[in-house]
Amino acid sequence: MDSHDIHDFVKQLLPSDKAVFAAQKLDPHAQIDPKVSSPESPLGLVWSDEVPRRGGLSNEGWRLWKMLLVVRRQIHGGYPLTGEARRLWNDAKETVKWIGFSRLTLTPEEQAIYDKMKPPKSLFHPQQKQPTVLDLFKELIN
Repeated sequence: MDSHDIHDFVKQLLPSDKAVFAAQKLDPHAQIDPKVSSPESPLGLVWSDEVPRRGGLSNEGWRLWKMLLVVRRQIHGGYPLTGEARRLWNDAKETVKWIGFSRLTLTPEEQAIYDKMKPPKSLFHPQQKQPTVLDLFKELIN
């Protein structure tokens, strides 16, 4: 999957998947979901109101949801979005209404939870070339 494929992938998302994203309502009292936000997870922090209902998304919709979480984890970690990550994020913001776009700044409590998360070895290693988002997606999806 290259940048062109990412653009097509996002833009061709099924209307039913867009509807699932749009149906999510931001809950100011939502908690970080420990089932999804485990320290080993490449997804980063996930709030309870962001988890799509079971059976609601197609396989492509689930892939997009996971990809968005990986990119947001980069944002939460202070890593710049470049290349495919920026393209995916911008295309998705134009295509879907996802409540996760509004959770880019962490509270001190959320930051403490994020700081305890152990990034997978291939993610964001400071001594290595930063992996592309495609590398992250391949690790996540495979």
